[in-house]
Amino acid sequence: MYRILIALLFGVFMPHMSFALSVYQLDDQFQDCKGSAATNIAQTQCLHQAVKEWTDYINTTFSELQKILPPARAKELSDSQSAWLDFHEKSKTAITHIYNKTSFKGNQWEEKAQESILGMMRQRAVELESLFKDYEKENSMREKLARNVIEDFLNRGSRSVGIPAQGKLDKFFSPSLLVFMNKVRTQVETKRIRNPEVEQILLDSHLFTSIYETPFSYKVLSIQSDFPFHKIKVRFHIRRPKIECIDTYILKKNKIDDIQYACDEKGTLRSFMKNNM
Repeated sequence: MYRILIALLFGVFMPHMSFALSVYQLDDQFQDCKGSAATNIAQTQCLHQAVKEWTDYINTTFSELQKILPPARAKELSDSQSAWLDFHEKSKTAITHIYNKTSFKGNQWEEKAQESILGMMRQRAVELESLFKDYEKENSMREKLARNVIEDFLNRGSRSVGIPAQGKLDKFFSPSLLVFMNKVRTQVETKRIRNPEVEQILLDSHLFTSIYETPFSYKVLSIQSDFPFHKIKVRFHIRRPKIECIDTYILKKNKIDDIQYACDEKGTLRSFMKNNM
């Protein structure tokens, strides 16, 4: 039990696991051990070994789940694990003391106590394993959809000059960003009509990447999910002159809601448009 507590408090994570074992395989290992144990002492040794293996499994599953959860969810999981550890330690003490005062002889009381403790650990392991597999599956589907959206946009609209005409790229943008862009475009178009000689940067620049030069290549580096939001980091690269930038696209319900620029223009798409209206 102590190893689980150490991992929780000090962030000591075990290596990536990909679930080489499962709850049911650990069950089988334990039953095989008990089936081959010829004495009560051997049976107790099987229980001690099982407790160690379940400790490792809970520790590893908790760590792997922490890695894939967004920060707020990871904090909630950490709090729940702290509560479970407290419950587990108190229950273990109570169970051990109760069985120690019963009429079971020899190693029997210890065996009964270890079986009860093992049952609690198995239940927690099942909970964590189910959370991991269900979240990973759902998150993988969402991230794949978000990746498809951003790649489609980058292939079609990232080289677009100025605020796109209404209807041209609307499907890629969130409702609130669309309203804002339409408002900004109306204002800057009015300015151009009044002063055609004055450059209107929001009509003449590439707004959807930090890089203004073309052609460029891109690569999606990472996707951070906290549904309904996704933060997608994209690296843009130009050979001549050699330029490389990593911009972050903020998606809300798989629609672009903002862009965090990494080069040239520091800030975001929204702030850039607001400052140049």
